[in-house]
Amino acid sequence: MIGFRLDVNENVATGHIMRCIAIAKKIQEFGEKCVFLLADGRNIDILEKNKMKYQVLNIPWQDWDAGVDAVKQSVQDYQIELLIVDSYVVTSTFFEKVKAMVPIFYIDDMCNCAFDVSIVLHYSQWKEETTLQELYKGRKAKLLSGMEYMPLRDEFEPGKLEPKRSKKIMITTGGTDPFHITLDVVKYILQEIKLRDYECVAILGKMNEDKQKLDVLAETTPRLTVLQNISNMGEIMKGSCMAVSAGGTSIYELCACQTPTVCVAFAEDHVAFAEKMQQHEILYYAGDVRENKNNVEKRIIKCLVKLANDEEKRRLFQRNMETIVDGKGAQRIAEYVYNYIKSKKC
Repeated sequence: MIGFRLDVNENVATGHIMRCIAIAKKIQEFGEKCVFLLADGRNIDILEKNKMKYQVLNIPWQDWDAGVDAVKQSVQDYQIELLIVDSYVVTSTFFEKVKAMVPIFYIDDMCNCAFDVSIVLHYSQWKEETTLQELYKGRKAKLLSGMEYMPLRDEFEPGKLEPKRSKKIMITTGGTDPFHITLDVVKYILQEIKLRDYECVAILGKMNEDKQKLDVLAETTPRLTVLQNISNMGEIMKGSCMAVSAGGTSIYELCACQTPTVCVAFAEDHVAFAEKMQQHEILYYAGDVRENKNNVEKRIIKCLVKLANDEEKRRLFQRNMETIVDGKGAQRIAEYVYNYIKSKKC
């Protein structure tokens, strides 16, 4: 049994649980069972939709030390052999106490602190970087780094869908949109005369607060389509000629679909990576909405106009996107986990 300890709520990007589900599905193909351990019952429908076993621990999601005993009890009850942890609010105390019972595989996006864990994954590390290796120098943890380990869902694997692009601009901000970027950017696109030949496809997370306003706008605007709770994200991405996206998992998905993208940052972990992606000419980075939302929104439109008018730039982005993500990351992680557990049994 492989355990997953993470949470999904209005404060945690949906990409965390989606990448863990992608890993879990591949692990199950090796004959291993999986269980998700959640602090509370918010948004468990995501797990139910994907037919994942779960347990609600009824503990505070932001206080991992307070929930240690509940996690340890679940490890014992389910006879968990490896616990995969995906959270930004983990603590050294949590890892120390739980690792005494079971090996821990930590998915670390930030690389701000070295923890006492068995395996660490930092998939957003570039080939020329050694961030993870320097952080864990002298420690016994096994290290997995590089974008070949980016865990995406099956629909983003090579050959699943052939692009059928049309003049559509899709907009996605993940599960939430605390800065109301989708609504504002849709309005800007519809008003921009240089983008008048393009349709807008607004993909809303289940916690987006602007759905009603966007639905009202769509009723009188044939160029606008509003979608929520979709199950064909890959198809929509491959059917769009450009995209606007928050940083995070969606960027990797867009790379797998080779959809030219304008990226915006909502959180600290988005900023450095988005800047690096722009340096590598993989996408345009419009900035951090937390600093100056109005200016960022205007830059988004400028970048879209530039992409619309520059076919060579679009092709360059597509070629570079293809080099960093191949859609097989979840499979590689699952193989590593399976072999790790198998070696422990020998």
